Amino acid sequence: MASDKQESFRLGLGRVWSYFTITGNTTLSYVHNLVLCNSASALTVTLPAAASYAGKEFTITNINTGKVTIDGNS
Repeated sequence: MASDKQESFRLGLGRVWSYFTITGNTTLSYVHNLVLCNSASALTVTLPAAASYAGKEFTITNINTGKVTIDGNS
């Protein structure tokens, strides 16, 4: 996993949401919620197997100019 930096912010009512800034190819896991892709180069975000994380949602956002590919786990 390339440069996976975790930070967090408070949404209100005591709930804290974590987010990760990634700069290279990364495979997501249960700890990822909001993922910020920060790379001028292309990178791939690989989703985990759906059966392992039923109901889990990920928010993936590109905050730089590189192409982001989201690869489903088959």
